[in-house]
Amino acid sequence: MDKRMEDIYENIKKHRLTSDSVFMFHCTMCGDCCRNRDDILLNSKDLFNLAKGLKIAPKDVVEKYCETYPGASSRMPIVRLKPVGFDKHCAFLERNGCAVQAFKPTVCAMFPIGRFRECGKDKPDEINYMFNDPHCGDKREIHTVRGWLSMYGIPENDEFYLKWTNTVETLTASLSKLEKYLKTDTMEKLWTFVYFFLYLNYDAEKEFMPQFIKNSEIVIGNIKNLEDKKGGVI
Repeated sequence: MDKRMEDIYENIKKHRLTSDSVFMFHCTMCGDCCRNRDDILLNSKDLFNLAKGLKIAPKDVVEKYCETYPGASSRMPIVRLKPVGFDKHCAFLERNGCAVQAFKPTVCAMFPIGRFRECGKDKPDEINYMFNDPHCGDKREIHTVRGWLSMYGIPENDEFYLKWTNTVETLTASLSKLEKYLKTDTMEKLWTFVYFFLYLNYDAEKEFMPQFIKNSEIVIGNIKNLEDKKGGVI
């Protein structure tokens, strides 16, 4: 483990919370948490919710508000809200408020609480939480993690989040391996295939989870078949 990762892990341990942990935070509607943000990443459910709320297709949300690229280490398709203006504010920031408050991305709804799953075969398949110093607002309100999540309709044991992080972990390992053997143009087609099924192939009129489970199974199944060809050497 390099020094950077050690520092990140130590910070996580220092600020780790349980569902019953108490933290102090009150939003003063200053809008600062929506400025200088080039790190708001969307998972497939976030994109689905935005598409449904805005009444447009997921691909149109991406074209209008996002940018996509392969993750430097994960090799997974990354969908990021594209910052706007000199202060790099979120495209949905309006008069220091959120224009998509009812269906905002999960990372924004949870702020200043973060969550993570410790990956690895011997790690428990559970969600962990941590407090991120918001550098805004004040401390006039006391909350528990459980209460904060319930305010935004986020389950403590979020089935989607666990399946999403497991899917990302599986695909990261497979795509990194395949990248060593596949030609660049083939890898680009594979990346597009993963991106389409994980992020775009959804009907907003139907329930999200069954669609996500089906799409992730299609992606992982095809990737694994490709890995198994000739012992993983394509």
